[in-house]
Amino acid sequence: MKWLSGVIDNALYPVLFLDYLKSGVPALGGGAPRTGAVLGLTALLTLLNYRGLTVVGWAAISLGVFSLLPFLVMGFISIPKLRPARWLEVDLHNVDWNLYLNTLFWNLNYWDSISTLSGEIRNPAKTLPKALFYAVIFVVVGYLYPLLTGTGAVPLDRGQWTDGYFADIAKVLGGAWLMWWMQAAAAMSNMGMFVAEMSSDSYQLLGMAERGMLPAFFATRSRYGTPLVGILFSASGVLLLSTMSFQEIVAAENFLYCFGMLLEFLSFVLLRGLVCGHLSVRPHTRLLSHTQSCHLPCVLQGYMATALVCF
Repeated sequence: MKWLSGVIDNALYPVLFLDYLKSGVPALGGGAPRTGAVLGLTALLTLLNYRGLTVVGWAAISLGVFSLLPFLVMGFISIPKLRPARWLEVDLHNVDWNLYLNTLFWNLNYWDSISTLSGEIRNPAKTLPKALFYAVIFVVVGYLYPLLTGTGAVPLDRGQWTDGYFADIAKVLGGAWLMWWMQAAAAMSNMGMFVAEMSSDSYQLLGMAERGMLPAFFATRSRYGTPLVGILFSASGVLLLSTMSFQEIVAAENFLYCFGMLLEFLSFVLLRGLVCGHLSVRPHTRLLSHTQSCHLPCVLQGYMATALVCF
């Protein structure tokens, strides 16, 4: 279930990539050009995953830096035009709560995906906590900074806030050059997210096969040591789902992710109870009991799953 939700999530990135570019290249809005672009983009990014985690890691870092720079520049340009009062404008009666909850949840999930790559990391007990700590800071700042810029420097028009709208804000604040830079950066950002997600998904299938949970066929590695079959299966799923809209993909992905997390926490409680005597010595401090530490996440995941069904 978690693998399927990951593949559905990965199908979002070609959609977002083309949605940012279509304002500058209208032909990418639909039809054969869009289909061809999805196929070509998926093939290129799949090749990066095939070449190995080192290539994926450096590509993701480079794309991340390139993607953040135009937002930083836009923030500085917007300073003379900022109106802090705009940040407090609220209209709760016209909020699309379904879209809001789906998008918010999608933007802040999948922290657990790093677990499927822990076997490829040197000294994960020391490296992963630090990496996640700094990642949370960068993610929060990366979301708040552009939002404060866009909502504070431009008159609020909620109808315009769709995927790709930051490029329009960049044009208003800095001109066409900043708009093109923003479009390129946003497109590259989606490419970085794609390769990172595909790595996690493909290694999940590899790990399950090595543990006997899937046929040994899925444990096949390429000459670069990458999970060949897992990569091909993940890429095939992306191509099948890439014709769906952004909202449809997010809703389907969140639904599966919520139930997958509920199963994970349930397994955590049951398995820890069964083998507690063998795992009594832990290398970290535990603030809550095993069961208590799962209560809040389970409540939140259950609420989100219910909201997705009801709304």
